[in-house]
Amino acid sequence: MKKKILGGSFIMILTLVSWSLFSSNDVIKATETQEDDSVVSTRGSEQKVEKESLLKPGVRAEWGAKPSAPLATFGPTRPELYKSMVPGVAESFPNMYSFQPKITSLTQLYRKYPGRDEQLIKPGSWPPYDSIWQDQVGYYLLGTHMGIKNGRWIDLKLEYVDVGPVKSTTEKISVGTNRTLTAGLGTVHLAFAVASSENTEPIFRMSFIDHETGEPIKMDSGHVTFNDIDYTEWMKVKPTGSGKFDYISARSDNGILTDTANFTSEQVTMISPENSNVSDDDFTRYFTIGYSNVDSLDIQYYTGGTGINISQVEVPEAMFELEAPSLVSDVDGNLEDEVITTSLIQPIPYRSSLGNLLSLAFEGTIDDSLTFSSSDIQIYNRDDQNISTSFITVKDSKNPQKFTVVAKPEYTATLVDKTEQLRVDVKTTLNKTSNAYKKYQNNATGQLTIPFQMKLNYSNAGGVESGVMKEVTSNIAFGHINLKKATIHYKNESGKSLQVTQTKLGFLNDRIDFSAPNIEGYKVKNSPINEWVILSNAEQNVEYIYEKITPEVTLEQTVDKAKAQPGETLHYKLDINSVQESSKDVSESTVSVEYWDDLGSKIRSDSTYTMKKGANYDFSEIPAIEGFDNALATASSNAKGTVADDSIVIKISGFKATLDNLVQKKARYVDENDQPITEDVTYLGRDKYIPNYSIKAKVIPGYILSDGQESYPVIFNLTSPEEYVFRYRSSKNYNSLKITELLDTKLENPTHFTWKTKDDVEISNESITYDEASRTITATSPTEGIAFNHDSTIEFDATVVSTATANDVISQTANFKAGYLADGVIDVSTKMPADTLVTLDSQVIVKFIDENADVPNIAEEITFTQEIGTTIDLSKEQSVQDVIDRLKQKYEQILPAPSVVEFKPDTTTAEFKFKGRLTYVSSPEVFDFGLNIASFKKLRVDDPTIIGMPLIVSDTRAKSPGWSLKVKLSEELLNEDGKTVLKNAIRYKSGETETILSNQALTVVQKLNPGEYDVSKDWSAVGDGLKLEIEPGSVHALGKYKGEILFELGETP
Repeated sequence: MKKKILGGSFIMILTLVSWSLFSSNDVIKATETQEDDSVVSTRGSEQKVEKESLLKPGVRAEWGAKPSAPLATFGPTRPELYKSMVPGVAESFPNMYSFQPKITSLTQLYRKYPGRDEQLIKPGSWPPYDSIWQDQVGYYLLGTHMGIKNGRWIDLKLEYVDVGPVKSTTEKISVGTNRTLTAGLGTVHLAFAVASSENTEPIFRMSFIDHETGEPIKMDSGHVTFNDIDYTEWMKVKPTGSGKFDYISARSDNGILTDTANFTSEQVTMISPENSNVSDDDFTRYFTIGYSNVDSLDIQYYTGGTGINISQVEVPEAMFELEAPSLVSDVDGNLEDEVITTSLIQPIPYRSSLGNLLSLAFEGTIDDSLTFSSSDIQIYNRDDQNISTSFITVKDSKNPQKFTVVAKPEYTATLVDKTEQLRVDVKTTLNKTSNAYKKYQNNATGQLTIPFQMKLNYSNAGGVESGVMKEVTSNIAFGHINLKKATIHYKNESGKSLQVTQTKLGFLNDRIDFSAPNIEGYKVKNSPINEWVILSNAEQNVEYIYEKITPEVTLEQTVDKAKAQPGETLHYKLDINSVQESSKDVSESTVSVEYWDDLGSKIRSDSTYTMKKGANYDFSEIPAIEGFDNALATASSNAKGTVADDSIVIKISGFKATLDNLVQKKARYVDENDQPITEDVTYLGRDKYIPNYSIKAKVIPGYILSDGQESYPVIFNLTSPEEYVFRYRSSKNYNSLKITELLDTKLENPTHFTWKTKDDVEISNESITYDEASRTITATSPTEGIAFNHDSTIEFDATVVSTATANDVISQTANFKAGYLADGVIDVSTKMPADTLVTLDSQVIVKFIDENADVPNIAEEITFTQEIGTTIDLSKEQSVQDVIDRLKQKYEQILPAPSVVEFKPDTTTAEFKFKGRLTYVSSPEVFDFGLNIASFKKLRVDDPTIIGMPLIVSDTRAKSPGWSLKVKLSEELLNEDGKTVLKNAIRYKSGETETILSNQALTVVQKLNPGEYDVSKDWSAVGDGLKLEIEPGSVHALGKYKGEILFELGETP
């Protein structure tokens, strides 16, 4: 279609033509800790309860009888488990020598006969042997402080658990332990010994007990040494539980025979050959079994009337041990200023053909948390004689905490064809001027637990490896320092504890501050006179007394419709909001300290303090954290200041990990939905370095344990769990709760009852019922109750009765009644009813749609409200016609259209339908290039005057493929004389391209997306658009010229 407009110099003709096919594709100085609930008892004060053993082997046959000849010897048939020790060469078995039974200076010995009470055997009267009848199964010896495992003392129990397969009623079994034997009976080696007669093969069990708790423990790694297995004597050792044997080590000339058929990781059997009776200090009869993951060891003996010993020292060539790591000489009750002596026991490698030692030295580094001097290091021999003058002790000039103890040549020359055992005592005191000790604080035990380790360096004067320096590393010992303690209690008026007691630790004369915490359902009634104490040797106790407070409950009922007709459904919501009165002191605020490493990760739990507003605080001191270097750590700028209204968060960041094997463990406390209910507790440590924790569930106000899991042993290694989760359920619940609602007489058939939490979680096991006779809706809480501070919503639907008349008011209210704590009652009703007005009006909603569009509605809806049964003629409604006229500019209306519509009880919808189209919204009428003077120069006009509207294209087609716009010269410029033509004068510029218009269409715009586009907005003197250019000599006649330009709109790009 062409549109010609006469008048003016130039005419633009608009034509809509189809020129192509339509597209078909559409942290404060004192440390605050929670109380450790584990029971720590010592004999003589709180007697530990030892349980009778139930450890008899279930099947006697599994033990078998006395080993039968012939037996294989160590040699070509030596088992894989055997690790030979070369005489004169010390050797260490890393990660295997974590525990070896030893008698220490702290050891106490107890015996118990069946049917009698446990008896303490006083030092000096330890029996070389106790004689028991074969049928006295249940007898045991128990030695306390028999060694250290991960910083905790281990007690050892040797119990007679079974008579074995051979029975005798006339012979006795001898069991004993001693640290000094009768004169002439040899040197000090045995920890326990068993002697049986010729007709008995008893079975004993050696088990391990945590000294602090008295509980049996599984030993993840350790070793036990036996000696003095004489001619015809034999023994079997079996691990219990899931444990196994890892190795057996002995001198290469040991001479002990093994039953290779019964020599595995589950059982070891040994026997001595003929004519092999030896004294108990003959090192050819020592051997050591290494084990892992055992509950205990079952040992069967046949001794031929003599004895087999469990030794307190192993083969001399085995690595040395640290003994008595917490010898604290307390004289005034202030342990932190006393001496801690750590003793190292080192058997010197036995030498027969190797001559003397060429060199012998001990090296160690004292932790920065301790101080010492060279004179604090003393050396003793096997006979407890001080031989320090035979050694030289020096400190490292660059590191004063490092020392070396070197044996003088005249001493090493004496170590030929003999055995010797040295003890190195290192005396230290706590360095309180440094923060280094803080990294060792053990919150579980209320102690500082400080590690210590040494090395032995030596070389032989003879043999193949003469002059070669050997190095052996010790186990890690732990020095213990008890801290001073203050305990804060939180009780109700009757004296019952409401919350776990809080334990605060520190040193003598430290000031400890505290405050009352918020406890749900209670507020403080009586506070201590001072909210601080000065720590002393005696434990101090402080009490806060609380009284009950009543929860505040509000009910708010809403309905989804303010007006409704008979038969219409209404939806009701009842919001129950419970507010627990806060007991927080408004004069207090919270200060939290966060700890971050240099990689941006938190390395421990936040330290949180409640402080009085206006009080000064200072947390700028960088703490020592075990496993991290704090040299480059910095505190945020708010580390010092004054407590104000807002909570304060201080960040201490830049800690750098110093231990590659640092292990983090976390304790979490969660509710039934696995949501945290108190702050997680994080522990850091590494195996054999920081003592293992035994953590217990916290007492958390408002909650009780839901699965009975009260404690976990926390093991610092990579195979133990990363998280230990304590699960709780709410205990601060209403002991009774009922919500009732009387249904209005103008409602019927209540249905779709739901009861959900504020998080839209359905409350399980609830009961919502409707009683037709009383017209009462009743909601009863689950058996486990609902917490005081719960927020929940009850919803239901109900129908307006058909007999309701216009202007009737439907009104709903609800009542909440609950019991709380022991004797409180809450009775609350909704203050404002939820009202709905009954009406007989209805509505007609007029919609304007394009069914093929992604969004069908193409104009705003129009709503008409009239009485039910009346009609409306939409074709005569001006508001409807105005919208239709406006839409027709861009859309094509689809007929027929709705006209007369009736108002019915339900809302009626009337739809006017349209189809999108491609069209011009507006266009210019004339391009006027003005009055120009002809000359022999080039004539150019870049900005003709546009008369009329801008050129705007609209595309409202659903799934439009796009469009294009072309232009061509439909009529050349013709002078008003009717015969003179001006050729090649009209041009069109698009971007950098300028084209002379001809009768061939030129594409000037392409668009792929629907919508409205203003083509003329891009036209300008320097931009796109129509241009006039006349070359010199091209004008043959003066006068007015006019021509015709045709724009063509294509329905595809």
